[in-house]
Amino acid sequence: MVSKKKSIEDILACSDSTGHLDFGENYANELKSKAEWLEARPDSPALRWHYIGLLQTGSLSLVAKHCSVVHTLCKQK
Repeated sequence: MVSKKKSIEDILACSDSTGHLDFGENYANELKSKAEWLEARPDSPALRWHYIGLLQTGSLSLVAKHCSVVHTLCKQK
């Protein structure tokens, strides 16, 4: 499920009501803040984050730290 622009409360409600654990983000900083918020709480569900979209070089280490899967394409030159 794509969770960009959704609050952490919405994400947790979805996970609690459906058992869904896979969520996709395409803004690296938004992904980081959501993942770190959940990691700081031991009772949070073990969500699997997916990065979707264009991945910039500067965001690579941040995304790699928090994501289970990266879905991206690049232009062929």
